[in-house]
Amino acid sequence: MKKIVTYTIVLTAAVSMAYVHNAFSQSVINPAGDFHSFRKSEQDKFVRFATMKQADDPEKVARQREFDVTYYGLDITVDPVTETIDGIVHITARSEIDSLFSVVLDLDTNLTVSGVSGSNIVSYNHDNNLLTIYFTVGYNLGQTFDMDVNYSGKPQSPGFGSFAFGKREGSNEPLIWTLSEPFYARTWWPCKDLPEDKADSAGIAVTVPENLTAVSNGLLTNIRNNGDGTRTFFWHEKYPITTYLISLAVSEYEYTVDYFRYSP
Repeated sequence: MKKIVTYTIVLTAAVSMAYVHNAFSQSVINPAGDFHSFRKSEQDKFVRFATMKQADDPEKVARQREFDVTYYGLDITVDPVTETIDGIVHITARSEIDSLFSVVLDLDTNLTVSGVSGSNIVSYNHDNNLLTIYFTVGYNLGQTFDMDVNYSGKPQSPGFGSFAFGKREGSNEPLIWTLSEPFYARTWWPCKDLPEDKADSAGIAVTVPENLTAVSNGLLTNIRNNGDGTRTFFWHEKYPITTYLISLAVSEYEYTVDYFRYSP
């Protein structure tokens, strides 16, 4: 008999999508609502979407193909009260060319980068939704390097809720979720946000108030009580994964234990 410990991840996605659908539908069809405000809000989102897509010009894409990301390690603290995040993202990558002196990552300039460290990093520049990191040496084809990006802020969704803070319908219970498809991962964490590039594996650590549960990709490997009113949930995805599929959902989820017996 094999013991299986699971979180209700299917319900997480269902609840998240139901929340989005209900919020959107009410905004559109409620005759008592302020349609002008809704239209202005959608126009603002379209402008942000267009601005982000401008960052995906051929030159930027060509530069991002000069390196291959092999691992992402996200360590993110989520504050439901201030609706902000504070994080460190570790990136391991391999050069695809000779003399690679800089790399370009995607990150919404609405978020603030407080520091970048790692292998031979000399400086960085965060502008126009791009984070450019410069090295003191040029990495040759096949050489690997590491980068750690410290950042924080309040994620802004350019469209269909790439990172959302909300409440469960009919209650005051927090419901926090992400929906990054196809290239909205950049709105809440620094990455090479090209769907064609999959990291070999990923680790996601999410710190939340101790009454909440954080669900992410792969297997739950540990839950740490931090002794300050928060808990950190450690998830590990061992299979190749693209940036838009890395996700999190936070709420007061049920914890269930069940068993599976293989057929003889």
